[in-house]
Formats: sequence, structure tokens, C-alpha cells
Amino acid sequence: MAVNETVIALLRSKPDMAKLTDDLPHVRAAVDAPDGIGTIASYFTEIPLPATGTWNTPGRGGAQADLVLTAPQGQVPLLFIEIDKLPRGR
Repeated sequence: MAVNETVIALLRSKPDMAKLTDDLPHVRAAVDAPDGIGTIASYFTEIPLPATGTWNTPGRGGAQADLVLTAPQGQVPLLFIEIDKLPRGR
């Protein structure tokens, strides 16, 4: 779920103020924030990063990126994202 939450946060769309009855400060902050990055098709999950082998047949023990983003239109040609959750109480 943490990977899904990260994608949603990075995609964030601006709220449509015409559909809201109140101009609340946190909604105004979301409207004034920059656009999200890419589209849902810009994100890929659990992509092998082969330390050995090839992209098509990665070797054993290679790392995997939790999330990979490719959005050149947003000035992000390639971004690897690792998502780790801290244990509760930290």
C-alpha cells in the first residue's frame, strides 16, 4: 500500500474549486501547489535493476526498484524510488 500511496501523492491532481462549497485553507494550498508528475502510465512497480545479467534476464540477487517513474514532459527522464516503512513507534 505504501507504493500505491506514493503514486497517488506524486500524481496529485488539483481540486476543482467549482465543486467545493467552502474555500478552506488546506484546499487553497492544494490548488496553489504545483501539478503532479506524469500520468498513471508513467509509473512502473517492482522493476529489476540487474547488477548481473541483462535487463531481460536479470541475475540472482539483483535489486528491485519499488517504483520507477518516467516522465520526460515533467523534466523527470528516469527516477527510481525505494519505499520503506519504519516500524511502529518511530
